[in-house]
Amino acid sequence: MARKRKTPPPAKVRISRNVPQGRKKRRGNNKDRIAKVLLDYNDIFSSVLNVLVFKGKIQIPEEELIPGQTHSIYKMDGDYREQMRDVAKYWQRGGARIMMLGIEHQSSSLRHMIVRTFFYDGAEYARQVAEKRPAHGVKTVVLYFGSTHWSAPRSLREYLRASELNTPEEELLQFPDYPLEVIEFAFLSDETIALLHPDLQALAYYLRAVREGRESEFSFEFKGSSDGKKVVRHLEETVGLLKAISQINWDEVFSLEDFCRLPDQEEKTVENYIKTSFERNNQKIREESLEEGRAEGAGMLQRLIQAMKNAGKTLEFIFTETSDSAKLPGLYKQYGITA
Repeated sequence: MARKRKTPPPAKVRISRNVPQGRKKRRGNNKDRIAKVLLDYNDIFSSVLNVLVFKGKIQIPEEELIPGQTHSIYKMDGDYREQMRDVAKYWQRGGARIMMLGIEHQSSSLRHMIVRTFFYDGAEYARQVAEKRPAHGVKTVVLYFGSTHWSAPRSLREYLRASELNTPEEELLQFPDYPLEVIEFAFLSDETIALLHPDLQALAYYLRAVREGRESEFSFEFKGSSDGKKVVRHLEETVGLLKAISQINWDEVFSLEDFCRLPDQEEKTVENYIKTSFERNNQKIREESLEEGRAEGAGMLQRLIQAMKNAGKTLEFIFTETSDSAKLPGLYKQYGITA
């Protein structure tokens, strides 16, 4: 007589602090890795939450943020699977965890994002039970860098509505809803951007420029500061992320070595950083012109650069335009530069 097969037990969720030995970690592209590093800084993380999520109603001091658990492992169909958040932190005060906060970075709309965050949050609540900790809230937000509006479901019910099953609305209302908070970075207002950390301001202004088709004219202009300047603290990650998400050859425009060589007494703002790189590159052009006996051409280039500055063009825009020798005759004519 054939032995009756037992029904397999339901999938179990196991919370783990470490990835099992020998298991490969999920690897994202360079853009995702840089974004995670930037968002993991407490000053950046708290700025996103305080300004864009809590809108000033709650202020989380960056010194009260501690690293959160980003990995969890669960068993499904006899196989162990891993899920990883992008960035997670606990808001902790006096040894007590107030809440767990997570930020997910997305460059495109993802239909299943609501399910993914639902799973992330559920795993954290399960961890609280497993560790016998006092219950605390869990909140996950999506930082969306796309140049169009988020088109995927923003709640569990929206996700179910989009299903091929065409579940009637009266039946959908019987299911508890779960929201997905999406922050569309390219659509932030000037007033909101002015409240953000300077690194995030640079990113927000660039994404807006892409959305409006002005990427080639993008400049770091930090609005809303009393002195017109804002110091970027995490320059390598901020510029690295701009390089990763843009079509501009930033390697020709930016040089971290130049920025690091700025005199100590000169404020290391992005404005000074761009200015130094720009002047170095144009000095190279002038030196090459002189070496080839074209001192007159070098003088014309200097006058062209000054004319473009007077016309209000940004340094990076001028550099991009004047670096292309094929464009120079047209630019000389446009700005009235003659030999």
